[in-house]
Amino acid sequence: MDGTYTREYDVRALLLNGLELQPAQEAAGYLNESIPIAVPIPQWKWRLATGYHRGGYSLVQHLNYISSYEDQREAADSDFRTIDPFFTWDLNLLCNLSGGIGLTLSALNLTDAEPPLVNREHAHDGLTHSSKGRRFKLAVTYGFGNG
Repeated sequence: MDGTYTREYDVRALLLNGLELQPAQEAAGYLNESIPIAVPIPQWKWRLATGYHRGGYSLVQHLNYISSYEDQREAADSDFRTIDPFFTWDLNLLCNLSGGIGLTLSALNLTDAEPPLVNREHAHDGLTHSSKGRRFKLAVTYGFGNG
């Protein structure tokens, strides 16, 4: 398991010639749309990987999670104030063939989860969530001198 928990993220006041343009704010757990120098910072992000390996074959899965966070803008519609958590599941099948050839078949976002709704252009947070739905990928590798 690999992940982060952001307990706090303080953004200092933005000053210009002694004039406060933006007050100091806490940014952890917020969309931070109104803070020009901060990106969205959900408090929890983690990825859990498990795998089964036998011979030249491997089956590896990744469970990805991003916690909910808040749109702290005063003008934010109450229906969109809380941005829902986002959960995706990726599955990879790896096969090492003779002659140094490897095949990988991946299914990304296998459950075809849509990103949570956010009250902004494109209706999602592209800095935090992927808007790509279910997709499949085939990769072929070759290792020289592994024959």
